[in-house]
Amino acid sequence: MNKEFEPYWREFAENNPPSAFILGLTDWILHSDKPLDVNRNKLVSYLITYAYGSNIDKKEFLSRIQKVRQGMENFITSLNDALDGVIKYGDALYKMKKEVEEDIANLPEYAMDLDHPAVKDFIRQLDKQSYNFSEAAKLLVITRQTLRRWVDDGNFGGIPTVPEGKREHLSKEAIANLFRAMYEDKHGIWLPF
Repeated sequence: MNKEFEPYWREFAENNPPSAFILGLTDWILHSDKPLDVNRNKLVSYLITYAYGSNIDKKEFLSRIQKVRQGMENFITSLNDALDGVIKYGDALYKMKKEVEEDIANLPEYAMDLDHPAVKDFIRQLDKQSYNFSEAAKLLVITRQTLRRWVDDGNFGGIPTVPEGKREHLSKEAIANLFRAMYEDKHGIWLPF
């Protein structure tokens, strides 16, 4: 067992003996080089000596055997149910991991992996490297005057412009960053999990 985990394990075992047994057995199965092999003769000897004893009548003896048998059946059922839950969780986790990897591989230029899907969709539709103020304002659904004021006032951390002939334009990157900032300002930062 991992030494760093041992103090937590001891506390857990004291408060949850059956669960601790299951986790301990699971840890042993996963990390032992030896197969899970039970010596039948030793087990029979142990059960007779400690679990059943010789001072009980046959009815109590059979009742104890039935109780252990039922407990082990419950244990196996619970363990199988838990393993099914792990498989479902794993399937969902690997599906999400694959989707995230695909999303990252297909990010449009200037998009970030944690951008909201609406931000990524907006950036995907930007088909030019720069836009004049009227075009940029129309894309951002604001007035040209508001956009001009934001640029002049340094809003949203400063919006850089690029010269294009005698006029200023906004680059695709600046528009993507501005839309992201506007989106987060309105909706908050989006976390996909």
